[in-house]
Amino acid sequence: METARGQYRTLCAELTLLRKKSAEDFAVKLKAELRELNFPQVDFQVRILSGEEYAGADGCDSLRFYISMNPGEKPRPLDEIAGSSDPLHYTSSADCSDGRRAFAHRKGNRGR
Repeated sequence: METARGQYRTLCAELTLLRKKSAEDFAVKLKAELRELNFPQVDFQVRILSGEEYAGADGCDSLRFYISMNPGEKPRPLDEIAGSSDPLHYTSSADCSDGRRAFAHRKGNRGR
């Protein structure tokens, strides 16, 4: 049993590193796209929380998207500010579903 746990932790650590790299690339690309849509001051961040408390079949991470559309505004969690009528809601959903499974939200939003 201990060997399986060790392997799981090793795989989780590898997945976390991949997610961090992908998160940086994703944030840069999404900001560029939003600037093209006339959001010149956008700030977008992917925050990754890692640890045993987030352990599951898809790793030991919880991801959260933060955004600020205005200069001087502190980035806030996207899921708290984007409503179904907000164009950004659709944009972020489309970008997240293009094969970037590392960014899938977990059920229950354990990242809060």
